[in-house]
Amino acid sequence: MYLHNTRLFEKSPQDIVKEGTFKKVLWSLASEKGISIPNTGVPFVFVGKKVWACHQGPDRDKKDKERKSKKREEQNKAANTDHNFSKQGRKRNLIQAAKKVDCPAEVHMIYILQFDDYKVTKQTEWQRKLAAKKLRQHLANSTTSVSMSSPKFILKLSPLNSHEGPDIPLKE
Repeated sequence: MYLHNTRLFEKSPQDIVKEGTFKKVLWSLASEKGISIPNTGVPFVFVGKKVWACHQGPDRDKKDKERKSKKREEQNKAANTDHNFSKQGRKRNLIQAAKKVDCPAEVHMIYILQFDDYKVTKQTEWQRKLAAKKLRQHLANSTTSVSMSSPKFILKLSPLNSHEGPDIPLKE
């Protein structure tokens, strides 16, 4: 089940560099979800992320469903019907409200662009600032083209045993 993404994720690397829509030149990345990129001396730009969840994950529409059922009950009371046989309120009786069982399994994917030509050999803050400034200037100047390595997609998968709910056949 697809949860969310950032708007730059669908754009090509050339469009992202042309528009200059990124905010920072980064050297390392630490995330709350466990995806981290160590400092290798190569600057990169964080383009975006996507998150997918298990289809049996948390019920994200629970409040909407409760609101709809309350509205349906109020309509039945207003119509003075004590049964569900009227054409307006006909609905089958659901034994189970939802298939959701709060499975915590998720897949996280981040998208970055690395710029290998601006690699820093000495890992000092001053050298990193100079390289980032030079990179930003080249990106802002539309006449010069900036070479970058291929775009990188980094995935973090939940372990197979993190699925909860009905038995899922596990293949290792």
